[in-house]
Amino acid sequence: MKYNIILLIFSVLLFVRCSENLEKNKNPTSNENPKEAGSEKLIPEMKSEEEDKELSVDERVEQIRGWYEEIQKIGMNNCKTKRKTRYERGFSSDSEEFSFEQIVKTCELNEDFELIKGEFSGYEWAQQVSVYKRKDKIFFIFVTGGAESWTYEYRYYFDSDENLIRHLVREADGGDEISGPNTEKKINAKKKYVKDCAKEYFDEIEFVVGRKK
Repeated sequence: MKYNIILLIFSVLLFVRCSENLEKNKNPTSNENPKEAGSEKLIPEMKSEEEDKELSVDERVEQIRGWYEEIQKIGMNNCKTKRKTRYERGFSSDSEEFSFEQIVKTCELNEDFELIKGEFSGYEWAQQVSVYKRKDKIFFIFVTGGAESWTYEYRYYFDSDENLIRHLVREADGGDEISGPNTEKKINAKKKYVKDCAKEYFDEIEFVVGRKK
């Protein structure tokens, strides 16, 4: 009789233990290693970074406009200024020589954005050049200026490889204010790279800072 009771208890304990193991295999707990639970295939593989999207020209321009607005909110801070004097004569070779101060401000706005702003002038002409960079790459150049009664605005938009993708121009003669829509200029396929299509502006910057930007 005593033997039968012991055997019955042992059978019940064995049944309970087997039931617990079966349930555990069906529903592994959160503390378990997924591989040990045999569920590694159920865990999706996480990508380290999103794949870059190939942008159209219009999409890239909109992206640049967003960055431009962001920079306007930041304002010009962390700027270093350099100055250098240029000497120019009037329209005749024997005219008086005049001095004109050229100014370049290099602003490290934050970890992503940098702005290089140049103020250049000569005999009866003046020009302001703003070079916008993100992560050390130029994405936009904005130029305003004038000579005598002619004024202009130039906008240069660049792709992620610093190649020109859009060039917009607005001009006015006779002392009129600039108004109306921009005109899109044809891009020279041989001079798409930023240092080629905008060489004159970088020459002015280098004249002041003494190094290429």
